[in-house]
Amino acid sequence: MRLTSALVGLTLFALTATTASADVIQQRKAKFKEIGGAAKASSQLLRGSFDAAAAKKHMDLIAANAVAVAKLFPEGSGQGDTTAGPKIWSDWKNFEAGLMKLKTDAEAASAAAGKGQKAFAAAFGVAVRNCKECHQTYRVKR
Repeated sequence: MRLTSALVGLTLFALTATTASADVIQQRKAKFKEIGGAAKASSQLLRGSFDAAAAKKHMDLIAANAVAVAKLFPEGSGQGDTTAGPKIWSDWKNFEAGLMKLKTDAEAASAAAGKGQKAFAAAFGVAVRNCKECHQTYRVKR
């Protein structure tokens, strides 16, 4: 009887941990999707009619999500439906520093939006390079 209770308890714990991991993976995917959407929308602003207020809004979203997403990589959440590479956890300080650099660069691009399209384009380019570098270093290709 005790063995059965222990096995049931361990199974429930494992299911809870798996569900929690799946939840955090979905949360960070949603945040990254918002970042990608804001980057795409900003890129389109540079190709069409530039709107400083919209550009600022997109960069503010990227900055906020860079901070939020840093909290969505608890140990053990690299398993499942994710492209998060194991280097995230083995090189956590640099990964987190990259997210904070994205935040800082997105804030700079937000401020640059008020100075016009050319200033925004330069600052936006710096922020976007952060995304590319992080993907190359920490993302597993499917």
